[in-house]
Amino acid sequence: MLFDSVGRSLHANNLTFTDATVLKRYRPFSVAVLWSYLERRPYLAPEARCEREAALLQKFWQSGLNVPELVSVSRDGAAPSITMVRLELADLVTVFYDPSRHIDDKLGDFAAAVGLLRGIHNLGEAH
Repeated sequence: MLFDSVGRSLHANNLTFTDATVLKRYRPFSVAVLWSYLERRPYLAPEARCEREAALLQKFWQSGLNVPELVSVSRDGAAPSITMVRLELADLVTVFYDPSRHIDDKLGDFAAAVGLLRGIHNLGEAH
């Protein structure tokens, strides 16, 4: 199991959805995650995770990549958070198994996803 999956399972972050935005609140990881051998990158405090994600979103948005637009950043020490514009996204696996979708549409979605990853990598970031 990858560290990201463990973090999701332990609810390290909290997401609140509205029709137009997504609010992401950052919380500390539990002790179990901190000492886990599954961790693949250094632990970042909630404030640092919030700042890092806000900076990356801004960088990607300004480069023209199809990522959520950053609306605001709250640097409140108790609950740092970012608010971003909500994008309607589809799971690529679900798209590919949908028999009602034409193969050209499926390939177009796949090409867009690969193009986004290429853009992120071209900016020197990994996922």
